[in-house]
Amino acid sequence: FEKNPMMANLVDITYYNTRTKNQLLLIGRPPASGFNQGYINAGLIRNSGLELMVNYTAVRAGDFSWTGFLNYAKNNNKVIAITQNMTSVIIQDDDVVTTKVETGKAFGSLYSKGWQRDAAGNKLVDDQGRPLLTSGKTVYLGNFNPKYSAGLSNTFTYKAISLSFLIDYKNGGTIIGGTQALLDADGHSARSLEGRENGIVLDAYQVSGSKNTQSISSQAYFSSIGDRKPAAEEYAYSATNMRLREITLDYNFPKRFLGSSSFINGARLSLVGRNLFFFKRDAPFDPDIAMGRGGEELTSLPFTRSYGINLKLSF
Repeated sequence: FEKNPMMANLVDITYYNTRTKNQLLLIGRPPASGFNQGYINAGLIRNSGLELMVNYTAVRAGDFSWTGFLNYAKNNNKVIAITQNMTSVIIQDDDVVTTKVETGKAFGSLYSKGWQRDAAGNKLVDDQGRPLLTSGKTVYLGNFNPKYSAGLSNTFTYKAISLSFLIDYKNGGTIIGGTQALLDADGHSARSLEGRENGIVLDAYQVSGSKNTQSISSQAYFSSIGDRKPAAEEYAYSATNMRLREITLDYNFPKRFLGSSSFINGARLSLVGRNLFFFKRDAPFDPDIAMGRGGEELTSLPFTRSYGINLKLSF
């Protein structure tokens, strides 16, 4: 690789296939037991996947160099078994979403309330045109784990100055926007402006099988699907996103600036920006917030964009 600077200096590929059993699961307990939850040792989960890391030098010419790092990770997860008597376990449950571990599926299945539908899959409304929703959180929304993730870092150096950046990408996964449901129901979101003047005729069918022609108010619609116990099917988003995670501009002070008698051997000044912006995002909030809560975002503080100045001294 060293003979051709355009080629990678290091490629690391890892494939894994593991089975983990008797994991510690927190499950609900019946009220008569005197406990809300309890831990059990159960489960057989298979994880298989691929991890790829590439370090490369794209250009090295005189005082200029361009180096980079690329990583890719994909994990395939499947619950093989829980216990002999259980094929599904609830690991998290609130007013918005229920998270389950289910045999035959990946860890972290999301369920919520949603639309009632006819045999053809059409949404149903009542005689007044209002949404007909499921009585419980029985609608499968997806899994909160991403399909794969990748990152790209590049550093451009010219003499004492270097510029580097890091781009993160995550593909797939389902996340729930609980805050958006509250904003819609209270009429505080841009989406809730829909139908305020002339009402809304929902693209749905009545139970009788006839096409819906009834108009309802914006408030009636969004208070039905939103609020604290929403039809989270309407607030399920893809977690796919690409962002500029970090950018750094460095200046390494030449030794002549430090003086021959100085006890400081080196100095580097850095301007740093983190979490600056998204190149792509499907959800109306930062998906990382929901990923840290098992796929659900609810009245969370947004992640901040940060800027900093660093001075590093070596002695």
